[in-house]
Amino acid sequence: MTYTRIYLIILTAFVLTALAACEDRWEEHNALKDAVLKENLMQPIKANPNLSRFAELLEKTGYDELLSSSRLFTVWAPTNEALANLDPAIVEDTDKLKQLIGNHISYQQYYTYSPNPALRIKAINGKYLNWDGPTSTIDGATTVEGDLQVSNGVLHVIDQVITPKMNTWEYVNSLSVGGRQKSFINNLSFDFFSPDLAEQTGVDPTTGAPIYKPGTGIVKRNTYLEQVRNIMHEDSLNTFIVLTDEAFENEYNKIEGFYATSSEDSTRNLTSWNVVKDLAFKGLYTPENLPDTLVSLFNVKVPIDKSAIVSSYRTSNGMVYVMNKVDFQVKHKIQPILVEGESAVRPNDFRTDQRNDRIHFRYRPAASNNYDLRVFSHGYRDGIWVRYRISDLPAGTYKFYMRGTKDFGSAPLTQKLALDSVRSETFSYVTIPMNQEEEVYLGEHTVDQYGKLDMYVVSNPVNGDDLNPIVLDYIKLVPVL
Repeated sequence: MTYTRIYLIILTAFVLTALAACEDRWEEHNALKDAVLKENLMQPIKANPNLSRFAELLEKTGYDELLSSSRLFTVWAPTNEALANLDPAIVEDTDKLKQLIGNHISYQQYYTYSPNPALRIKAINGKYLNWDGPTSTIDGATTVEGDLQVSNGVLHVIDQVITPKMNTWEYVNSLSVGGRQKSFINNLSFDFFSPDLAEQTGVDPTTGAPIYKPGTGIVKRNTYLEQVRNIMHEDSLNTFIVLTDEAFENEYNKIEGFYATSSEDSTRNLTSWNVVKDLAFKGLYTPENLPDTLVSLFNVKVPIDKSAIVSSYRTSNGMVYVMNKVDFQVKHKIQPILVEGESAVRPNDFRTDQRNDRIHFRYRPAASNNYDLRVFSHGYRDGIWVRYRISDLPAGTYKFYMRGTKDFGSAPLTQKLALDSVRSETFSYVTIPMNQEEEVYLGEHTVDQYGKLDMYVVSNPVNGDDLNPIVLDYIKLVPVL
């Protein structure tokens, strides 16, 4: 036997032995992995002596059964050391304990590589957790062991308890400052009857209507939450400003005159509403990304002076800033009003109900909003009118403008704007040359009280070319401040 052949035999034997050893180790690895994947989340939690306190609390809340089920979960389990100083009052209060422990569990599987770079995760208690990928922290708690996969989810071990945060509504109402603002918003709450939530006890034999048990089906609703922003809702992020009473008073005094009515209570409520409606914003603005101006949901510019921030708090659904100054500019609060010609849609908006090809809205690319109103050959030789109504007009003096482009016939357009009554002489007739696109200034008018204003566009009541037409692109009111 040659040396080369002996070498090949020895080498082959070595390779076969090594492969057999690797195969044994791989089989051992797979066996270990298979064993782990057959476990549910409660098993590794119970098996880890550093998680014994968390395991006890899971059993106390009944969440141990949930984590033993076949649904998929992610658990962030705080160590015994993290739970050492847990308030005994929370442990003895079942609801508070379930809220706390539920803040460490979410549906679906999330791994340490899931946030890219951050992820907002809904816990089973309804609160949201903020998981930061680069630092591997979740609401400030650091992951010390991660990504243990079992049959029904993933387990992470963390070094702190994740205390549930209050949402924006809860936090605002917990504050000892901002009493005037809080009181006004809370007074906008009302009881609402929901038949779906009520207990039916019978049926009225006469009408067939259901009879409900008194006191059932009553839910609390709030006008601010419904018409401005629902800062109670956990699923959407918001930023909210709370004004100190002094700051609230300053902003109130700036605009009170614009909301003057015949009733002191009505004036106070309207003014307060127009202060607070511009203090809620869509989206999260943390101190790091807070700009010097925010724009409210009503398109009002809100200046942000960071030196005026008294305190800030990250809620479960956003940010709250307590501020001792928000210096609104009145021109941003009391804005120009544009009334489109095509907004006259109600039956009583026209002198006649004969809305046809002679009274119509037409598409014009050069017009505001791409449409205007045209009335021609209407058959009323003494003139025709179209009414427009502004329902919530602040008091004050306004400059009035009108735009209408006549691009048919041969005579210029002659029409006027009458206020409150079709016969009023507030403004005179104006003559607009053919094909003119520029708006026409009509004059100034002072509105004494907040409320509605009826405006009539009136055709010239004389026989002439095109039978006294009306053409209106828009009416514009510009406040004189």
